[in-house]
Amino acid sequence: MEPSIVAELAEVSAEEAARALCRAAVRRAGLEAAAVYAWDGGRWRLRARAGAAGGAARGAAPGSVAAGAARSADAGAHARGSPAAGALDVAAALAAGCALVAEAWGARAALVWAPPAPLPPDAAAALADGVRWAAAAEAARAAAAAREPQLDAATGLPNAAAFAARLAQEVARAARTGRPLALAAIAVRGLARAAEEAPEAVAACAGALAGAAREGDVVFRLGVEEFAVLLPGADTAGAARMAARALSRLAAGAPAGLHALRASAGVADIPGDAQDAASLREAAAHALYRAEAAGGGCVRSAGGPGAVEEGAR
Repeated sequence: MEPSIVAELAEVSAEEAARALCRAAVRRAGLEAAAVYAWDGGRWRLRARAGAAGGAARGAAPGSVAAGAARSADAGAHARGSPAAGALDVAAALAAGCALVAEAWGARAALVWAPPAPLPPDAAAALADGVRWAAAAEAARAAAAAREPQLDAATGLPNAAAFAARLAQEVARAARTGRPLALAAIAVRGLARAAEEAPEAVAACAGALAGAAREGDVVFRLGVEEFAVLLPGADTAGAARMAARALSRLAAGAPAGLHALRASAGVADIPGDAQDAASLREAAAHALYRAEAAGGGCVRSAGGPGAVEEGAR
């Protein structure tokens, strides 16, 4: 593998490996668009995509060549009546000469590109190594998930490890169905100190957030004072309304004992603000940063400077 590609793929997560492989395919092999998939045991799940239409760093827009090719292949698979349409998606790309598949320690990854054409000879070996590296990263992810606890001990909420896995699943589902996916990043400042004086404050805070969420939303505790809520099917406006309800409950001290806390939230969605898991997290985190920079106690969205004040519905 070329040293420059090794440098990009070494010591990275599965998502980072997939994005780096897409960048290598587009920038170094001169492909118009590329996508990386991982096999989850039942179907091929999209990990990253890149192309001129959507920018190599962030991934191609849903209308890009790679996305269109994936949709067409997926539709053909459904027409054949296969229960694992994704498998035929990659298989069709292989038959067309525009995919590479590799396996490492029981995990599989695939690189699919457009337009359908053989890879340039000087890039084929390097990208084949890259696919093997992406498969190895998937195997490492699976092994880490199997070892790591999935629940936060203090609240019973899913933790950061569970969040990463669920976010990847929901992003793949959103890409497959075309439904939006929103993320609310919530910081509850003062919670660490409150927990020292009243350990039950952490569970009370978790209860307030869960009470503000809609049915089907999932609340996670990511750190001592950091929480996240995934809202399948919601856009940024829906996530902002949910976050405002949560902040209202915390500001009102319901459950009791939360009066001294100062909560803020940032919200973002796919496809409005992001196209993949990493950019969705980044957009929500940036919106949260702006909410806290404005003094806290408010919700800001990734899509604009406006804020939804605490207590707004």
